[in-house]
Amino acid sequence: MSRGTCSLCGQEFAKNAMTRHLEKCRAETTAKETARKGGGPPTKFFHLIIEGRDLPEYWLHLDARADATLADLDDLLRRLWLECCGHLSAFNVGRDRYRWEPPGGFDDDENDFFDGLDEMFGMPQERTMDVTLADVLPPGTAFTYEYDFGSTTELKGRVLSEHEEPTRGKNISVLARNTPPPIPCDECGAPADWVGPVDEEDWEPRALCEACIEKHGYDMEMLLPVVNSPRVGVCAYTGEAAG
Repeated sequence: MSRGTCSLCGQEFAKNAMTRHLEKCRAETTAKETARKGGGPPTKFFHLIIEGRDLPEYWLHLDARADATLADLDDLLRRLWLECCGHLSAFNVGRDRYRWEPPGGFDDDENDFFDGLDEMFGMPQERTMDVTLADVLPPGTAFTYEYDFGSTTELKGRVLSEHEEPTRGKNISVLARNTPPPIPCDECGAPADWVGPVDEEDWEPRALCEACIEKHGYDMEMLLPVVNSPRVGVCAYTGEAAG
């Protein structure tokens, strides 16, 4: 069973026990902070859980202001889990799709291209991520997310609940995160440090430890580090962005 650490108290819990713990721990932490600093005007927050669609051992619990946008959530997911080459991304909520746009947006030709694809495949017209969570993700709503439409990393998430807290700085903060799952070396079974190259028999990337890399003389330029992310070993992803 996957385990993770609560960012509020530092304790470790099983994945299936974390939601219940956070309900109590968040309320206690908020009460202590309010008593120490005084309470500001109340703000509505949503409690979200997001995990790898095919790799559910990677997961996040998030505390997000209701007026945060999908673009804010996309930015956090990119920084913590995904960003490697500035790929496109999109949220899917029911039949609605919200796509990432680069700074300055797409030009008319690019927008026409995406609209043409939507029409060709019978998809609803895509919208931008400049919408608030309150408008598109009320409590109980499930959603999916894609990063990189070539070597795609797919996530799924759900809004667990809503609550009010005094206003604070961050739009979205991490309540809890999975402990890095063990990945054994495919050669010797020791903890792996790197991923790649692809195995010629099954075309799956190989997990390797430092000793086996040195023993077999693998080219380090062909390897990616083992990181705590559902994008481990994909494209050029090397880990969480600084800042």
